[in-house]
Amino acid sequence: MKHALLGLFGMTVVLAFGCQRTGVERVVLSGRLSYDGHPLEVGKILFVPDEESTASMTIADFKDGQYDTTLSDGVAVGNYRVEITAHRAVDVDGHRPGPFSNAAPQVLPAKYNTESELKLSVVSGQSRKVHNFELSK
Repeated sequence: MKHALLGLFGMTVVLAFGCQRTGVERVVLSGRLSYDGHPLEVGKILFVPDEESTASMTIADFKDGQYDTTLSDGVAVGNYRVEITAHRAVDVDGHRPGPFSNAAPQVLPAKYNTESELKLSVVSGQSRKVHNFELSK
């Protein structure tokens, strides 16, 4: 019984502390995504660390022009290139294609994703930050 309780305590400690990202300050980012004044329907936003950073990339899904990085525990403090891929929620036939299907073409120009020019600095000292991306043609 004593060994079983020690084992249970050890597993509790591992679950409580072992799965957290320690030593890295993170900020939960959220906000609106629009293109020419209209909310982007569905897609992904990627925060790609600059070359000097040791942080890992953070990816968040978005829907109806809203993104939130809560599920990925936020974004580590540092400098990032931001890539946004957006797709229509339905194709011309009214079907709901997945973000990577052939029926859901990319609606943003390459300057916002594969050749992104978007930059973002995540600074220390905040737990949450709202940052909107208002993109234009």
